[in-house]
Amino acid sequence: MFDLKYFQSRLGSLFLVGLVVAVFAFSAGQVIKIWKEVNSNTTPFRVTVQGEGKIEAVPNIATFSVSVITNSKNVQDAEQENSNKATKIVNYLKNNGIDAKDIKTGQFSVSPQYQYYDSRPCIFGEPCPTFRPPEITSYQIRNSIEVKVRKIDKVGELLKGVITNGGNEIYGPNFTMDDLEGLKVQARQEAIKDAKEKAKIIAENLDVRLGRVVDFNESFGGYPIYALEAGFGRGGGVEKGVLPPIEPGQEKITVNVSVTYELK
Repeated sequence: MFDLKYFQSRLGSLFLVGLVVAVFAFSAGQVIKIWKEVNSNTTPFRVTVQGEGKIEAVPNIATFSVSVITNSKNVQDAEQENSNKATKIVNYLKNNGIDAKDIKTGQFSVSPQYQYYDSRPCIFGEPCPTFRPPEITSYQIRNSIEVKVRKIDKVGELLKGVITNGGNEIYGPNFTMDDLEGLKVQARQEAIKDAKEKAKIIAENLDVRLGRVVDFNESFGGYPIYALEAGFGRGGGVEKGVLPPIEPGQEKITVNVSVTYELK
């Protein structure tokens, strides 16, 4: 026999249970949603570390510039003398193992040389000087040749040779590496390794784990080595058989990095 009161009682219980489940599900969903929003808006812990990598190597490239400076009252004569000496220097370099691609003109200039006369103002009681405008007395021509030497042990001999053949001003030599980018790559690897090891130590001390890298910066240091700022000045005058001492030393390539990690 159908019991209406029992049925109503059971139906009420089921409705109550369903209502509780629905409320719980809604509340749990809201909690998860709020947690996600808070978590997404919270900046994770980060640590920034510095790393340094150094690579030392003996330079295998030397560069220098040699200038031919000539003076004459006639610009054509100065140019002719200059051209003859410059050609002689270039031929000497080529005949002594320097490839044409490693020889180039760095600068060519023609400058008039002036004679200036007394042009001071008149002084009471003294005769006034006769004004004379400056006069061109000669023309100076400067022709600079830049040279790259790929055999360091020949630098001294070449410096002496270009002076003997008419060069009267030298700057250099400067020393560098042919594969400078390759050395930078090695130094960068060392710097990153150094930074990562430091970050690991910090994470271990904080009892956390390293996360992803979120920022990275680097700076590069390493400059040519200057053996002689101005090799022999002007006028040549190198004694026969005497070679200038040339020591390339070592070149240090340094890369510094800054790496920021997330901590988990």
